[in-house]
Amino acid sequence: MLEAQFVPVTSGLRLRLINHSDTQQPVKVESHMGDGWRAMAHVQAGGALELKYAGCEGWYDLEISAPALPAFGRRLAGRVDAGKPGVPDPRLCQGATLPL
Repeated sequence: MLEAQFVPVTSGLRLRLINHSDTQQPVKVESHMGDGWRAMAHVQAGGALELKYAGCEGWYDLEISAPALPAFGRRLAGRVDAGKPGVPDPRLCQGATLPL
């Protein structure tokens, strides 16, 4: 079993991937913010790892998949409130290429 958690931080978020199985799991994480960010990681059996994602002015939209676990799929999207001004719409982020 694979678990995905996110921890908001002032500079974006940390994505924590936890592998509860007895075998290593490859995991793919891809941003849908139009910034081209993606990561491929291998979570050790019984282990965990963290990935950092800066997001866009606090906004994030991440898709998480595990090729060896077709039933596993997660989409985490939203905005981290870091207590500082940001943009009201993720399409206004510098570098974002989101459709209207």
